[in-house]
Amino acid sequence: RINALPHNVAIEGSAIYKLMNEDKYLLAYDAYMNGFTYLTETEDLVTFNVLARSDYSFDFRARHGYVITISKSEVDALEEKYGKSVAERIEAKKNPIIYYNFEDEYDKSGNFNDAQLASSAAIAQGISGGQGLVLDGTDKSYVTIPSEALSGLEDYTIAAWIKPDVKNNTQRVFDFGTGTGRYMFLTPYYGANHLRGAITAGSYDYEKGVSIDVDIENGRWTHLVMMQEGDVMRIYIDGVLSGETENVRLDPYEIKYTIPYCYIGKSMWSGDKYFEGTTAEFYIYDRAISEDEVAELFEKEMTLACNVDDGVVTFVRDGEEVEAFVAVIVQYNAEGIML
Repeated sequence: RINALPHNVAIEGSAIYKLMNEDKYLLAYDAYMNGFTYLTETEDLVTFNVLARSDYSFDFRARHGYVITISKSEVDALEEKYGKSVAERIEAKKNPIIYYNFEDEYDKSGNFNDAQLASSAAIAQGISGGQGLVLDGTDKSYVTIPSEALSGLEDYTIAAWIKPDVKNNTQRVFDFGTGTGRYMFLTPYYGANHLRGAITAGSYDYEKGVSIDVDIENGRWTHLVMMQEGDVMRIYIDGVLSGETENVRLDPYEIKYTIPYCYIGKSMWSGDKYFEGTTAEFYIYDRAISEDEVAELFEKEMTLACNVDDGVVTFVRDGEEVEAFVAVIVQYNAEGIML
């Protein structure tokens, strides 16, 4: 029996704790639509009294289950029973759950989440001499990711290099969802000179995300990273944090625990354009990666080549030439030998 719990608040994910050094228990409820946790108190496990929210603070980021401290002996028992140590599991979590370098359709993360290329999608030259996914903007040119790969996804990072051939409004880098009501996406063109990433469980009227006033040039490689950590969504462009939104309050698994439709280059909305251009180095992590890791992904493909002609050095970055004048000082010894 719960006293004073409001009837108009949606709750789920209950968990019960015994208070240390007291004969009391706390029953916690995730008020997921409101962004906070209700705590109720009981001594007999029969009658539960709702505590005033001003009486406690709670880390709401632990969703649908709560963090409980365990002892070292309990950790040792778990490791003995299940094999991998906690340290090994943490190290494994650093790796991506999907990595497509598009030399072929295979997932190079080792998780066997191989891409399924539609009939007009092709593998061709990508960034820095590697391979890339070439999409021609038609309805037979996109990639499907296995839906089970994203099951239960909470915090995440999705990163890719893109080189659009045209500036088609709303064409998708990716779009994962159940249809036009529940989805998450990233598009380089959302109206005039806007990039947008968003997530929703209530169609476009309830999208929460990041919009950035930026002109993503066609015919040029750009590195994009979209991530969510708790209720905060961030987007990086060419290694730089370019936009951030708080109070997103929706995780991918809340779209659906196993998202049925996961596309690269295709939207949930039939009226949106298909991506036309090349995509390379596509990563998905089941965590928000650090700024240093974002920089590593960006710098990984920043290979430079150069030519020197009459003191002018031409640097080539992904097909774009930048000239710089270089003065070279040469020193000789008394025998005329260059030092």
